Amino acid sequence: MMDRTSISASFALEFAETDAGRFLFNALQYLEMANLVIETDAFRQQPSRYNRPLLNTLATGIELALKSFPAMQGETLKQIRATRRHNIWQVWQELPPESLLKQLVFESVRHTYDIALDFGPTKKGKSDTKLWIEFEKLLKCLSDGFTFDPFPYRYPDHNHRKVPHVGWLAQTFLRAVDEYYRIMTGVIKPVTLSPLPPTTLKNS
Repeated sequence: MMDRTSISASFALEFAETDAGRFLFNALQYLEMANLVIETDAFRQQPSRYNRPLLNTLATGIELALKSFPAMQGETLKQIRATRRHNIWQVWQELPPESLLKQLVFESVRHTYDIALDFGPTKKGKSDTKLWIEFEKLLKCLSDGFTFDPFPYRYPDHNHRKVPHVGWLAQTFLRAVDEYYRIMTGVIKPVTLSPLPPTTLKNS
């Protein structure tokens, strides 16, 4: 079973009940929760108080979304867990540039950045390549903290590790994963997307 941009009606009906579909549905729950926290006055007033649980929630949502891809390739839950653990960056690198999910993330990166240019604190536009590299650096930073040895985000001795622009990560992935899930379940039709720009980040 492949990630594709042409989804048959029978595939869409069955997808929600597959491991890949369940990965995505659970991912949306975590990503929605992360975005809800970011929008609260409590978080705006005391971001450090909620930093670690927010990063853990966001990272879990992204992890689940990305692991839907190996599940679509026929890997079992045990295989996915044994070979990848919580390494978001590893799963992200395994995702082919032409995959629908990765292309949707790229489109969401551009969309959320354009909103920041129009309404937020961002004042300077960037090329697609620079924007993509910056986004991937943030994702790798999140992944490094999520798998940090000996104390990842979910442990209390983490020394308050932070990820810059966490709202950008959260909004980007929620928008992309929501659209991806709706395409895969037949709610909306697939779209033609732009190819990804090159990146200079290493795989490890």
